[in-house]
Amino acid sequence: MHSKHILSLPAAALLALTATAQEETEATHFTPHVRSIHGLESPSGLAYGPAGLLWIVEQSADRVRAFDAEGVEQKRLGGRGSGAGELIAPSDVAVAADGTVFVVDTGNHRICRFDASGASAGAWGAWGNGPGEFHYPTGVDVREDRVAVADSGGDRVQVFDVSGKHLMTAGRYGHGDGELARPVQVAFADDGGLYVSDGDHHRVVRFDADGKHATAWGEWGYFPGLFSSPAGIEVWGGRVFVADVDNHRVQVYTPDGDLIYRFGLHAIRPREGRGRLHYPVDVAVAADGSRVAIAEPYDDRVQILGRAPGEEPDEPIGGIGQPAPHYGFQIDLSGQLGVIVEPETHTVGVYDLRIDVPVRIGMLGGFGRTLGLFNRPTGCAIDEASQKILVCDTAGRRLHEARLGLDLEAELRQYPELGDYVKMLDFEALGRAFAEEPLEFTVRPIAVQIAQSGEVFVLDGGNERVFVFGDDLAFRRSFGGHGGEREQLSRPTDMELSPDEKQLFVVDSQKGRIVAFSVAGEMVADIGVEELQEPFDVTFDANGRMFVTDVRRHQVLRFADGKLEHAWGKRGIQRMHFLKPRGLAFDGKGRLLVIDHGNHRGTIMSADGEYEGSFGSRFYTKPARRPELYKPEDYVE
Repeated sequence: MHSKHILSLPAAALLALTATAQEETEATHFTPHVRSIHGLESPSGLAYGPAGLLWIVEQSADRVRAFDAEGVEQKRLGGRGSGAGELIAPSDVAVAADGTVFVVDTGNHRICRFDASGASAGAWGAWGNGPGEFHYPTGVDVREDRVAVADSGGDRVQVFDVSGKHLMTAGRYGHGDGELARPVQVAFADDGGLYVSDGDHHRVVRFDADGKHATAWGEWGYFPGLFSSPAGIEVWGGRVFVADVDNHRVQVYTPDGDLIYRFGLHAIRPREGRGRLHYPVDVAVAADGSRVAIAEPYDDRVQILGRAPGEEPDEPIGGIGQPAPHYGFQIDLSGQLGVIVEPETHTVGVYDLRIDVPVRIGMLGGFGRTLGLFNRPTGCAIDEASQKILVCDTAGRRLHEARLGLDLEAELRQYPELGDYVKMLDFEALGRAFAEEPLEFTVRPIAVQIAQSGEVFVLDGGNERVFVFGDDLAFRRSFGGHGGEREQLSRPTDMELSPDEKQLFVVDSQKGRIVAFSVAGEMVADIGVEELQEPFDVTFDANGRMFVTDVRRHQVLRFADGKLEHAWGKRGIQRMHFLKPRGLAFDGKGRLLVIDHGNHRGTIMSADGEYEGSFGSRFYTKPARRPELYKPEDYVE
């Protein structure tokens, strides 16, 4: 994805250099663990630069740092803000042969340029869908005098000269040849073409140097050669390296898409590393081919692997199989029932809440693009009275409705088949003209709420608006919208109706606040501006107190009358510790259930912060359930 291409050598010369190095070392593929760089803050992008420096983007710290071969920091760029040289939630980095550094400033919808000394050297881009505009870009690469940018929210790749002049656009939203859906990363081919990790199509797309579709390979799946949310992409030595995020591996291909081998094996135990991978999002190869670096934001580390002796293996290295399901970002509870999204398996778990811990009684969904199947499920909502479940399929750009039809008085048991799908709201089919005014982007539903009145509130991550529909899913009104004004939003993540359902509270994540709107759409207040760093979800207890998860703080915070009362937790895996917590909701017993996403578990606590239980993966719940057995040395790489 990045340069990665720091040497101005012809491809043939680079390959010859590589061959010489391989002859000397008799090492031709990557596997042995060399070292890890720990203590990072959500590393999301990598690039090797001149002098062998490894540049690492730390998204949660709004910065980029460069490390030498021993893992010692040498340079630092950025800092939170929108001014010259400042960054908000950067995603990726590329380094030119002369040392110029290009950073994807995702939160500011721009590309920032720094000279070899680290001084700011300008920026280009703004929010929008025109040439030279971006919608949460995520990837960058540089080759000689061209810079390619994966404009993820715009479903396209844009190419510029090094000063920021727009040269061409490759791809657009769609499902055909040369069309993209959430392109995550981009890398220049040796012939000047482009390789793109097409995230929601689970494939790699190649364009020629003129931006025309050349080929594509891959589809969703767990077996070798298939992908589950591919992200980082790198071209080196006649090979294409792809970080296969949800399959916890890196796959290596020929330029035409033939799988050669793969490395990495899914880490099972918490913080396990040394070649075992946990949601790798990016990959970068040193210019001399001696090292490959892999970014793992959930474990806040970068692993560096070396070269292994012998020929590239004919068979993939590591096991084959479906990854264990992990709780996603969102949870909703209603009476006796609850739902939790499990994005890796493209399903929603349905839970019975009658006993001390939630019991999964069945699943909804599976991978697909038809009614009742999901590509990337995110938001979910359930209403016990009607047994209605709504699921946001963000990648499919659809809202699905199912009805359970359970006998809630029956004995607790599991259901092999659960629920009937009754309708679907297809935002792709609706287009951009169904609301009061034409929309900039197709709606990407990311969260949903069901009111007692029957109204349905849908949070749109594309246009950053709230859309309100009737019980029949007919459009009624919308409010919010992207921008810097007080009533506008910037990267919202979730929402919750107030207990009296007179207000809707929206998590405005990038601005670090909770925004209260009347259900009619008028802004009432914003809360937590001084205290919150990266809030994700919000809910209320029976007393009307507001609870918020904060990803950067690794905490759950409680507000009363708009003021912070208490905060619980810190980064870790012990009891009442969290790692990037996400969704939260109260059950009928007054207990707060928190999705401790980075720790693959749920935590049950009282409204006053007392630990009451855990559920999920036994390796991750054990330190909370059995603190007397906790040994810190068991939870390090």
